[in-house]
Amino acid sequence: LTVLAAMDCIHELFLYNMLNCRLEKPLGIRLAVHSGLTEFQHNTEDITNDVIKRTEEIESKYTRPNSVTISNEVYLALDPNLQGLLKTIKADDKKLLHYYELRWEG
Repeated sequence: LTVLAAMDCIHELFLYNMLNCRLEKPLGIRLAVHSGLTEFQHNTEDITNDVIKRTEEIESKYTRPNSVTISNEVYLALDPNLQGLLKTIKADDKKLLHYYELRWEG
């Protein structure tokens, strides 16, 4: 469900930028989805563990503007039809990542 929500954000932002954006530059986002357990903290700055660090790494190092990148753990849990919409890349640590972005055909 998180992957679908992220894809929806990409679509909605694309439409906003094409039809309604009055800014000098279009808005852009980078989204990352990973899976794992973490302990709830009221202060989000206190949440630090390997799951959060990996998600931040995926977003900062491997996610292009206006796209969503997901870990292989999440990818393997997706329906095959949804998997077919994603492209695969290798991270520096040789782990597979998968991404979705909207692009004009040409």
